[in-house]
Parts: sequence; C-alpha cells; structure tokens
Amino acid sequence: MPFDRFRKKYVSYFRTDLDRVSIINWRIDGNQDMIVSHNHSSDTKNGNYIFTRESNFLQKKAIEVYARGVNGTMVHPQNGELYYSRYRAGDIRRYDFNTREDKLVFSNPYSAVAVYMVMHPSGDYAYLIEYEKHFIMRTDYDRATKTFKTPYTICGAAGNAGYADGIGTNARLNSPVQGVFVKNPDYEAAGGDQYDFYFCDKANHAIRTLTPQGRVSTFAGRGNNGTSGYADGDLRTEARFNSPQAITYDETRKCFYVGDTGNWLIRKIAKEE
Repeated sequence: MPFDRFRKKYVSYFRTDLDRVSIINWRIDGNQDMIVSHNHSSDTKNGNYIFTRESNFLQKKAIEVYARGVNGTMVHPQNGELYYSRYRAGDIRRYDFNTREDKLVFSNPYSAVAVYMVMHPSGDYAYLIEYEKHFIMRTDYDRATKTFKTPYTICGAAGNAGYADGIGTNARLNSPVQGVFVKNPDYEAAGGDQYDFYFCDKANHAIRTLTPQGRVSTFAGRGNNGTSGYADGDLRTEARFNSPQAITYDETRKCFYVGDTGNWLIRKIAKEE
C-alpha cells in the first residue's frame, strides 16, 4: 500500500508481550507467518517467536531454541531457513523450520556487539552490519549446502569510527544500522549484481550508499557543512538528519522512507514532482 494512503486506513495493533522486540521477519512458506525476535539478556529464554497470520497475529509460538541478545535476523528468500545473530555469544546461527535443527553457521569476529543482517534479493549473499565496530561484512550463500559462508569485510574498518567516502576499508562509518537493497537501472547493461545498498549511518547522521564493488558514498544528510540537525531540501547540500536508524524503499513510487529517530519523524526521500 502506498505510504501516503495510510491515513485513509484503519490502523490496529497487537501486543507481543515481549519487552524488547528487535526485528520482524516473515516466513516465505505456508501462511507466511510473522517472526518476531526478542533481544533479552537470559541464557534460558527463547529468542524468536512465530505470530500466526491465521490468528490475526494474536497467538504466538516460540521457536524452541534458547537465544540471548538477538539483534539481527533474516530469512532466505528461496529456501526459507532463519538466520539470527546473538549479541553475547558473538555468532550467527541457522534454524531450519522443516527439521527444527539449530546450528552454528560461523562465529562473528567480535562478541558483545550488535549485528544487523540484510539479505540480497537474490539470496546469493547478505550483509552483516557491525553496529558498534563501524564496518560491514559480506557473507556468500552456498546453494549446495544451503547455508552461508564465513564473512569478509566489504567496507569500513573494524573499530575505527569516522566519516569518509571511499572504497572498501578506506571508507569510514560511524554506527551503521539498517539498510535496504535498491535496483540501479544503470547496471542493467553490464549485467551482474544490479543492486546498490542504502544504509543508515546513524552517528554520522547520513544515508550512505554501498555499491556491489564496495564503494561507499554519501546519499543524503550533513547538509550545509553540518552533521546532525533537521532540514529538508537538496539531499547533499541542505538535508540534515539526527541519528537516522531505519530505512525502506517503495519500489512502486521510487522513494525512500527514513526513520529519523533523533528528530522523532519519518522522512521521505523522492524526486520532486
């Protein structure tokens, strides 16, 4: 549904009874039920829950695997398995809905860090966004074994916060959070990966772009030689954000919506009509 039509619709809500919901995903099979993750601090509590569409998302059932500090989850778009990160343990795990098998995929280079994960639309790879360590890794999918491989750095430098556009480890990020893949029509003629990755660089108060080749540039924010703030206008010379943390893309209307948390607003980025 186009975002500007929300005001014409009735909005309802349901209670999760979870005190710290971190992220929501969807199963790709069956009723396409909702997966809600719980970022808690207990070693003896479940970390992921299924809210059934059949119950209008009023009934939940735990995925019966203990998981502490779940910040990031993703579902493979073809095979449907669930991947989730654990904060304290510093690892990424894989849960198979069919066999109910839960297993380690790989260890994260650091423990006690929040890892957010975004799957490429093809399912061929995913980005692991290392929030406290200020860099992004890439993990490639092995279709023969139906699991992801050991990740490697795609941009930023681990433990080195900063602000710099550039390629790979020459780029500097500061608390990157959520991102979204967007098809770039300029890539069609060349073939290969046709998606850029737009992500919220929270502490830099900017929206950054990561190309398939690992080049980072600034898409929006930090206008008028500033950093944080609130201003609409030209994306690079005027627009300013305050700790943007969430971003999504409306493919139909070709526009972005940004959760500008420090300004308590949802901002829209689109071409002038």
